[in-house]
Amino acid sequence: LEEKVGELVDAGRAPIYLVHFTQLACARTAQNLLSQKLTTKDEKRAISEEIAETKFNSPYGKELTRVIKGGIGIHHAGLLPRYRLLVEKLAQKGLLKVICGTDTLGVGINVPIRTVVLTQLCKFDGSGTHLLRVRDFQQICGRAGRRGFDEEGFVVAQAPEHVIENIKIRAKAEEKNRKPILKRAPEKGFVPWDEGTFQKLIKSDSETLKSRFQLQPNHLLLLLGRDGEDGCEAARQLIRSCHEADPKKKAIRQKSWKIVRDLLERGVLEIIPRSERNGPQKLRLSADLPEQFSLHEQLGIWLLDAIPQLDSTSLTYPFDLLSLVEAITENPVIILRKQTDKAKTELLAELKAEGVDYDERIERLERVTWPKPGADFIYATFNEFLAKCPWIDSENIRPKSIAREMFEDYCSFADYITRYGLERSEGVLLRHLSSVYTILRHTVPETAKTEPVEEAERFLETVLRETDSTLLEEWSALQTKAAL
Repeated sequence: LEEKVGELVDAGRAPIYLVHFTQLACARTAQNLLSQKLTTKDEKRAISEEIAETKFNSPYGKELTRVIKGGIGIHHAGLLPRYRLLVEKLAQKGLLKVICGTDTLGVGINVPIRTVVLTQLCKFDGSGTHLLRVRDFQQICGRAGRRGFDEEGFVVAQAPEHVIENIKIRAKAEEKNRKPILKRAPEKGFVPWDEGTFQKLIKSDSETLKSRFQLQPNHLLLLLGRDGEDGCEAARQLIRSCHEADPKKKAIRQKSWKIVRDLLERGVLEIIPRSERNGPQKLRLSADLPEQFSLHEQLGIWLLDAIPQLDSTSLTYPFDLLSLVEAITENPVIILRKQTDKAKTELLAELKAEGVDYDERIERLERVTWPKPGADFIYATFNEFLAKCPWIDSENIRPKSIAREMFEDYCSFADYITRYGLERSEGVLLRHLSSVYTILRHTVPETAKTEPVEEAERFLETVLRETDSTLLEEWSALQTKAAL
């Protein structure tokens, strides 16, 4: 792969977007490409001058600096936002020869590319490995060619690694007149492809898009919270104009009214008094809610039910509340996997020291998972909530302890990254902390915010601001725009 990239650069095909399907592969390739010496001394000097004011003070910053100075960018969701923005800026100025990214490079991000190189034509989608869909292939390849610079773009698909190795092995065997010992294809996480697969992806029509429209509680609150508008009619119009079939529209409408009734019962919504309106009955956000209240997660309704069941006088109250908040956020899989691995390593050392036999060690290690403080309370209250709100049919509760662990230990962002070896996934941790902070600030009722809870909120805000204030600034900009 590195040799092919070097050839393309020498042929004037840069800038190159090197498409990977894992963040780890992006980092490995970027490091390997440094041996190709893709930039001249003058180009390195120009890059150094451009990044002189940038702070690379996170644990991954040192490695990223070395890569960028070599004319190589890295762009994926595991990076801090400020690093991604820097790579986009350098790419726009034509200072990067190669960008190692994942297949999810966002639409609307201005990264000028002349050549797209696909490192493989199969990917793991969370449940299994399959060949790229035509629409995914077209989306990726659509990056090739810079508007206003190139008359055409180029797309290269790399053959499977073992196929390339076998070509070299055969050539050496022929030179020495020996029988080649060929490498086998990987047994796991791999679907074979060849040039025929590549041509089929080029020529085939894209798969039909299917609508998956849903109205969640946060969507309804946005509609019903509009000043001077009939939010109920806006919701009805949205359902009427969506691309679902009529039976699905009816189901969405029924589910939406169930959500509205539950929000009314919990005091999140209220009926506008007849004296304040003309015409049919209308709804609005309750005046008792905190300013800029929002349900960022569907299970925010469960959160409003569960918080009052905590003992606010308990010393563990702020930590328990954080556990409730984290339970409604998405699972940052890489962090939870690292927590599990660390717990298993520590337990294995203990079991060996105690002389526990091998079979029992394996059995106990298989039961280890990431920390889930308060899981019994969380599951119990959630099951009670489901009995009252059966419309929550696609969500589940997800106990974990990341923000809670950091607050309990008063752990800095850098220390937490180092503790679990998350240097290449800093952006994942930052996004999780941002989600927890946003829910804590905009969903948790003010009446539930004791001084220790407010301290937890300030702690998270400080961590976010000192690490990368980009997400907070974006949120502030959205609020300002909404106010205008």
